[in-house]
Amino acid sequence: MPSWLDFEPFIVSGLALGGVYALSGVGTVVLYQATGVVYLAFGAVGAMGALIAWSLTNAGAPDWLAWLVCVLFSGAVTLAYGMVFGPPLARRGPLVKAVATLGLTLVLFGLMDLLWTASGGQSRAITLPTDNGGFTVGEIQVTWTQVIGLAAGIVLVVVTGLFLHYTKLGTAMRAMANDREITATLGVPIRRVEAAAWLGCGVIAGIAGLLLADLVALDATTLTFLVISSLAAALIAQLRSITLTFVAAIAIGLIHDLLTPIQALSNYRDMTPFVLAAAALFAAAAAAPGRDVHAGLAALALAALLVVAAQSFRGERVPWGSWRDYVTLTKPRIMTLLLLTGLCGAAVGADGRPSAGLLATVLVGLGLACGGASALNHVLDRDIDRLMGPRTATRPVTKHSATLPPDR
Repeated sequence: MPSWLDFEPFIVSGLALGGVYALSGVGTVVLYQATGVVYLAFGAVGAMGALIAWSLTNAGAPDWLAWLVCVLFSGAVTLAYGMVFGPPLARRGPLVKAVATLGLTLVLFGLMDLLWTASGGQSRAITLPTDNGGFTVGEIQVTWTQVIGLAAGIVLVVVTGLFLHYTKLGTAMRAMANDREITATLGVPIRRVEAAAWLGCGVIAGIAGLLLADLVALDATTLTFLVISSLAAALIAQLRSITLTFVAAIAIGLIHDLLTPIQALSNYRDMTPFVLAAAALFAAAAAAPGRDVHAGLAALALAALLVVAAQSFRGERVPWGSWRDYVTLTKPRIMTLLLLTGLCGAAVGADGRPSAGLLATVLVGLGLACGGASALNHVLDRDIDRLMGPRTATRPVTKHSATLPPDR
């Protein structure tokens, strides 16, 4: 177990990251309250703005101009998306709205991969002037950038709270969160309020993109999917409380970084937002089950799938294995029993007469979940499978006949 001195630097970095996650999380909550949209493109917008700022700096533009362009670009793209697609999405369900913003994420991610290719080994970095100054706490060096990261989250929470409670625009946003139709009948300019929410969210995305590019890395994939930590914080707060979102974001940043010096757990630290959000949402579902909570769990699962999918395309390409190996990874005999159990559960829940659509959804979803969990079990147990006997020693991952990179 590492000593306390090993943890101290990660407390500072965790607080800084948590503050920036809070920036994104609060922006997500405010936008959701005003429009009902879970903005999954938050990270991609900030990432592209940061890459544009890096390109301008490399071309000789003043740093302040590059940073301003980053913020303006993020605000403009988010505002344009909200004005074009916001009205058609207004009457759709929360899951449809979230998936719609996922489309913007994929478009921006593809553009970043096209315009700022990773080939050639070119390293990119954004260095803020505040990196060179700071102070010392004990033996820990704290940079002003880290202080700004935490302070930005605190200031945004306070300012947003005051804005929502003491301004006409903020009051209108809170009214829209309670009942959009009644708010419209009272003469509140819905489109103007929504435009302010979209623009504010985009500006926050640009600021968060700059800070994360400095504190973490200027990498399109990394910055795009860092939105998951912010989304997890917002989901823990059930997309309602900005104060709880801030607390959750700080907790996610701290726990993520404090796992780094623990060798046995450091490889699993990226699971922090998933574990914390899932635990909070399951607790909320047990207390007050409802469709919104389950939609939140589905959005989190979708985000996890996107991260895994993105990671699977990184690194050296390896040859395909036999189709039998891929079938074996899903443990079909165990899956059959689980599908039978799910079938019985669906029948009981529907009083013996489940609809064809419901039954298909249950069986397909359960089959995918079981197959994915079984494949993950093959990976996690690959070291002990070699020692347990001839049956497990011939499993696909153990005998290296499936496409698993050696370092994983």
